[in-house]
Amino acid sequence: LLALTETYTKLLLNTSREDRVSLVHCLITMILECTGVHGHYPVDETFSDTTLQFWFNLGDDIISEEADHSARLLEMYSSVFKKLVEVLLRKIMYPSDNAWQSWSDDNRSEFESYRKEVGDTVLYIQSVVPDCMNVLISEYLACQSNNTTWQKIEAALFMFRSIAETVYEKEGNSATVQIISSVIESLPSLPNHPKISRTALLLCGAYSEWLRNHPEKLFPAVKILLSYVNEVTLSPSAVMAFRDLCIECTEVLAGELGLFVDPFITVYNNPSIKNREKIRLCWSLCTLCSQVPLEDLPRYLSRILTGSCAKLKELSLKSSAEKADHGRVRLELGMLNSAFHGVSVPHTSAEPLLALLQEIWEPLKAILVLWSDDESIIEELTKVYWNAMNTLGPLFDPFIESLVDMLCQCYDKNQYASLLESSAQGLLNMYGQSKPDLIASMLQRVSNTTFLLFSRAMSDHPDIVQAFFSLHLCALRGQAQIVYRPESNCKAVLRAAMTAITMQEYHTVKEVSRWLVEFISHYPNSVSVEEAINSQFSFLITELLRGIGTASPSSTVEFLGDVFTPIARMCPDMLRETLLAVLAAENFPTKHVSNEEKKTFATTVMRTSHQKRKLKVLIKEFSLVCRGYKQVTR
Repeated sequence: LLALTETYTKLLLNTSREDRVSLVHCLITMILECTGVHGHYPVDETFSDTTLQFWFNLGDDIISEEADHSARLLEMYSSVFKKLVEVLLRKIMYPSDNAWQSWSDDNRSEFESYRKEVGDTVLYIQSVVPDCMNVLISEYLACQSNNTTWQKIEAALFMFRSIAETVYEKEGNSATVQIISSVIESLPSLPNHPKISRTALLLCGAYSEWLRNHPEKLFPAVKILLSYVNEVTLSPSAVMAFRDLCIECTEVLAGELGLFVDPFITVYNNPSIKNREKIRLCWSLCTLCSQVPLEDLPRYLSRILTGSCAKLKELSLKSSAEKADHGRVRLELGMLNSAFHGVSVPHTSAEPLLALLQEIWEPLKAILVLWSDDESIIEELTKVYWNAMNTLGPLFDPFIESLVDMLCQCYDKNQYASLLESSAQGLLNMYGQSKPDLIASMLQRVSNTTFLLFSRAMSDHPDIVQAFFSLHLCALRGQAQIVYRPESNCKAVLRAAMTAITMQEYHTVKEVSRWLVEFISHYPNSVSVEEAINSQFSFLITELLRGIGTASPSSTVEFLGDVFTPIARMCPDMLRETLLAVLAAENFPTKHVSNEEKKTFATTVMRTSHQKRKLKVLIKEFSLVCRGYKQVTR
């Protein structure tokens, strides 16, 4: 039945004979009965979810018709869609608390996924038949006026949350405004059940854009959120909803920032609340700080972060990194990161943040040394530095030399990809032009340490290989003059790249190939680059062909093919001679390719070198032959 109706929906809708119209109605009614089959998915039944796609198809085919015909079809089937909403309201109701506790984790997860699919379906139906909202409000009001179960109230709230997107699009509709206003106003008087409370909180977040335009409804919603932020089970939903409101209603909420600080401090001091929620709540408040008068910013930052700064100083005085302190260190770094990331003010107005950095700079240095063997802590710490650099801009300049030395010392001891990905690239981008000597020295020092690691076991560190070449790619594209310096050791970087292109990690080979393409394109601009390529050209071509043959994964061959384009453009004569010489070796790249096929490949590469797409296709086909696949005859 589903296959029939989904395949021929358009044909069914366009029938004009009276008897066939009745038959179509019967078919759709049968689908509706399947959608609304008795019981809870997936415990009592397991097929109602398969019918949801039909309602999307039906709506699509109706609105895709000519305007007049579409209007007639909507009038004809609007009652079906409204009935569908009633059915879906029943289907998404939770079972009793006892029954829910008896379900397996898999069944609960499937039911939650099913509810999301139903929500998406109702969102679409609402966009096709806006009157469906009347069904929801009728059901919701009926739930409030009668002594009904909590499940019905929660289901109606869930549906209103699901259609938030279409409600905002119909902002000018006074009836819609009245409906949503009545729903928001009713939230404080809802029955006290965890699932109702959770859905109500998420509903407030979903309507953050709508509340921005109706500030008279905003603070009652915020009051509800703050009443739950300190409850362990509801804190995640309350914090997420509050974050959404802070993003959309920043200017309005900033005026009442003082009301939110005390609840935040209560949450911060509650050991039962997860660190993730504390950090999110801190970020939300710091976002609001961006809109307060500049003279008030130090006071608010002090109230929000006094506890974190004090705790961080205490942790920095420890004689060793203790496992019991790990979570606390990550929390305090996350709070500081929220401040530097959340407070968005012009560099000229960032003195309060500068004062914050000055206060915690020495504790941060101590934490860096104390926890240098813990990559997760170092990663959080580098985020603090990176966001502080971005927010403070030129005000960060006095710290730059100290930071470079600290990070290089840390990298000398432990080679973490995060140090290369965030701090090193950030320093290079922000200070490559203003402090080229310092950044060149940092790049050289980091590179030398990385070469030592590569000489021991490059294949064991694909993340560091990827981050290393991403850093050098960033240098080539933004600060090439640093790379051109003789002390930058282009030959060693190129040699490392030639070894790395035969690694087995997709993203690593991709990043190395991108660096090679950029590096080779600088051939005519730099003596250092030219000497590096000329001195190792034969080895470069050999490794590329070995990777194309079988050494590299087949999924990365297209990236290796990209490298041939700048080589053919910059060094055509060397490429021609080297290709023929390297491919002349017996059983190279593999035994599956004949000498004749290798000669043809070399000749065709030179002939199509100026056509990037054809060259990539040629290299991919050659790779297939090398791997033992028969060449397709055209």
